[in-house]
Amino acid sequence: SSGMRIGEITQIRREHLHTDTDRIMVKIPARITKKKRTRTTFFSVEVAGLLMPGLSRLDGCDLVFGADANPDTARGAEMSHLARTLARAGLDRKYETAGRNKISTHSFRAFFITRVSRHDPNLAKYFAGQKGYLLQYDRLSDEEKLEYYIKFEPSLLVCDQAKSMGEICGLKEETRVTGWEEAYRRMEQRMEAMEERLVSMLSLRLASRGGHKGHT
Repeated sequence: SSGMRIGEITQIRREHLHTDTDRIMVKIPARITKKKRTRTTFFSVEVAGLLMPGLSRLDGCDLVFGADANPDTARGAEMSHLARTLARAGLDRKYETAGRNKISTHSFRAFFITRVSRHDPNLAKYFAGQKGYLLQYDRLSDEEKLEYYIKFEPSLLVCDQAKSMGEICGLKEETRVTGWEEAYRRMEQRMEAMEERLVSMLSLRLASRGGHKGHT
């Protein structure tokens, strides 16, 4: 939901995430980006529901997602972990010619770019850190960037999407009326229920494929 490269997201630290706005805002430092340009992006409310509990246990300099401070090591670890997860879930389909997995860390980023491009190709390039976007987006305030993000956010949701797209509209109103903390608490409850359904679905799929005992 952020459009970040795997090499960027594995180097994100707690101090780069700002939770005092309507969405978790990510200030990506230039030194970890491919283009060596600072940029701002956001995590969707769907991701926030899973991410917020863990953030409270991290200090400012702690890595949020990465397993190692070395970019290459961290990127390799995540790619290996994803490959194992896909195999367990029965989703390790590969391209016949190249032999690469059809689902990869890059395909997640491609999903973001494709979905946002349907709203505004230049915005997709900006949030994903691609070259060729209009420089006017660099001059937008954080509030203006968030307004744009919220407009295309529903197209980035993946869990129980039809229900989530309706709930996200309600969340905007809840945030306005009750404040972010109360709105987040309600969204967290919904996300917990969605996560339980996903775990149940994955467990059934693993069981049908003779998955390892004790794994969910």
